[in-house]
Amino acid sequence: MQITNDQQKDTLKQLVTFTISEETYGLEILKVQEIVRLPQVTKLPKAPAFVKGVIDLRGSVIPILDLREKFGIDTIAYSEKTRVIILETSGKKIGIIVDTVSKVIQVEEKDIAPPPNAITGDDNQFISGVIRLEDKLIILLDIGNMFSEETISQLHEIDAELAGV
Repeated sequence: MQITNDQQKDTLKQLVTFTISEETYGLEILKVQEIVRLPQVTKLPKAPAFVKGVIDLRGSVIPILDLREKFGIDTIAYSEKTRVIILETSGKKIGIIVDTVSKVIQVEEKDIAPPPNAITGDDNQFISGVIRLEDKLIILLDIGNMFSEETISQLHEIDAELAGV
């Protein structure tokens, strides 16, 4: 059986890869709106610890979340390499702070293994798979499951409060 170009496209996923600490992660490129340097962040009172605040990106107020804190990894000072990946999830634009953005890669769906049983469960429901690429593993994140409904609701409340300012 011969595979057509359309069938081949269906089996390929494009991922933006980035690092947090020593680990490499990936997100589907279709979820990524843009990648920017870390701008000045305005802190918000009473926000969860991993919500660093908000930024103004060309007239849009976007909550900024630190994945190091979300994942329980030791925090470090931000550097020139620190980036913010702007995503849309649950109808809401958010930015996630990562240590570095690596590159865009293409992988075949068949090369994405399910997450090991040891890391599944409520705390890790945002890990949708693992990819072996050359000499390292890439953890594929599902941004839609990364933040609880409560967190998304809090982000919408922040939006509403800021709109009233």
